[in-house]
Amino acid sequence: MNDPTIHRDLGRLEATVMALAESQKKTEERVQDIHDAVMAAKGGWRALVVVGAISSALTGLAMKLAGLLRFDP
Repeated sequence: MNDPTIHRDLGRLEATVMALAESQKKTEERVQDIHDAVMAAKGGWRALVVVGAISSALTGLAMKLAGLLRFDP
């Protein structure tokens, strides 16, 4: 191969590597956004479970007291 062909091939390969690096950077940013969204949803689910557990406990306690006081629900 002569020098112009080598330089052309090296230039093409360099451009390809740069494009791949840019694509990888964008992909990493998207993955980080997805990770952040999952972490935010995880906290929301925990709060929802806590509220459900508290309301279930209070309902169970109310039913137990109603049974002890002979009220028909």
